[in-house]
Amino acid sequence: MFLGHLPMLIVCDPEAMRDIFGKKANCYHKHNEVLKDLMDPMLRQGLLQSEDEFWKQQRALTSPAFH
Repeated sequence: MFLGHLPMLIVCDPEAMRDIFGKKANCYHKHNEVLKDLMDPMLRQGLLQSEDEFWKQQRALTSPAFH
C-alpha cells in the first residue's frame, strides 16, 4: 500500500504485531516523518509512534495493563 509515494504496511496478524511491538521491536524503525506530522500530536508521543529509549519507557509503563 502507498500513501502518495511512501510505501506503507498494514499488519493485522496478532502474532506479527506481537513481534513488531514487543519481541523484535528493535528490528523495526518508524522513519516516516511525513506520516508522523500528519498524525495527532498526542499520538506522536505515544507507544505507536515513539522509538528507542522513550519507546522502552512507554512500553514498560503500559505493559502491566495487558497482563
